[in-house]
Amino acid sequence: MKIIVMSDSHGNTEAVEKVIIQNPGADGFYHLGDGWRDFIFTTLEPGVFRVGVRGNCDMTYGLPQKDVRTIEDARIAAMHGEDFHGLADAVLFGTREKAKIVLHGHTHIPNIDFTNGVFIICPGTLKYGTTQTYAVIEIINGIVKPEIKRL
Repeated sequence: MKIIVMSDSHGNTEAVEKVIIQNPGADGFYHLGDGWRDFIFTTLEPGVFRVGVRGNCDMTYGLPQKDVRTIEDARIAAMHGEDFHGLADAVLFGTREKAKIVLHGHTHIPNIDFTNGVFIICPGTLKYGTTQTYAVIEIINGIVKPEIKRL
């Protein structure tokens, strides 16, 4: 299972489309808010899943604040993260949701941490004028292999 995670595109639809084009064969895509509109109108291959959560700049969309689901034996909890005040809050969120992976955006800082058995992954930002990054997560037999990629 290959999952692509992006966040904080802030109007840069072109970057979102590039991420999709650069990842043929991906099983699913997450957008962690602040630019959901950049993602919702893109075309994905048939059978590819699309997940979005509301960011603090996405108030006009009927998106959930969080999404929690199990994919390939790995429970994934996703939210934008504006309520997180450091790594401890992300770990607490993951623990409450019994997640193996916590996905969040908001900070624009790409990062992967592994704390208390939970991967905390921020894909960074696809915003114009920044170092544009996203995350690729491979899950094989319950083993999680996350990576940050530059666009």
